[in-house]
Amino acid sequence: MDLKQGKIAGINFFDLLLAIVVTGSLLYFYSNYKITSSTTFSGYDISKACLKYTWLANAGFIVRAEVEGKWTINNSKVVVEGIVAKAEQDRLYIVLDGALISVGGSTAYIENIAASSIKFIPLSSSVIRVTMYPASHGSLKEMYSQIYNISSIIAGKYGVSTIKFVGLIILDTPKLESSPKNTLAVWSMIEEKIPMGDFYVSVGDGYVSISVKPPGWSIDSLNVLDEIMDELEIEVQGVLSGELKLYIGTIKGLSAPGAAREVQRNAIQLSKVVDKDHLTIQPTP
Repeated sequence: MDLKQGKIAGINFFDLLLAIVVTGSLLYFYSNYKITSSTTFSGYDISKACLKYTWLANAGFIVRAEVEGKWTINNSKVVVEGIVAKAEQDRLYIVLDGALISVGGSTAYIENIAASSIKFIPLSSSVIRVTMYPASHGSLKEMYSQIYNISSIIAGKYGVSTIKFVGLIILDTPKLESSPKNTLAVWSMIEEKIPMGDFYVSVGDGYVSISVKPPGWSIDSLNVLDEIMDELEIEVQGVLSGELKLYIGTIKGLSAPGAAREVQRNAIQLSKVVDKDHLTIQPTP
């Protein structure tokens, strides 16, 4: 060590420091790459599993999880499979037989399940992301059909496996009055029956406004919402949708040469309905 010349083992101190920083950065990025490329996790890696799910969900994928572990209430072994509804910190929520089940890591005791292993299975090969312009619909069923038809045209021969959306929906409900009671009734029912994704509800005189936030709702949620309105005896005479971000999951992957160009050509047919110029594709995760 030569302190006068700033050298350690014949190497300049600042060069050595730079090498350490670069090596650390490479290890950091490699670690992150391993997180995003894996779809199977140990229960001890619940944080990485939650990060992975969040990435997949924000990219537009609907994800099924296979979980092995034990019920925390009695320590009995369990193997379950269900759609992931959301992730919060070190906790996943999956839909099992219509109920929302919480999944924690191997040492969990507050959650319903302490997982020993978690495997994610995206339900589509690729995702097409496109914005649908504001539109009016006669009913929620009509809105469902329009979104499905748009998705089918854009996906073309690659097929549609899943559809999610993010954005604003306004229900025309002329006989509904604004009140805390009505707001609570609508909000509670949606929260119970549509566990996937975040939302905000506002009930006014003659309307129900629902803001669907990322990572979005499945298109099937529109049919569930229709059932909720029937159950609450709220008459819906029409639906307005703001700009909706559509996430169209495809059956076949879109990584082959020419696939993206073909999808873009399909979207041109719908240039008055969707923003074809800002269509993007997320390949197989």
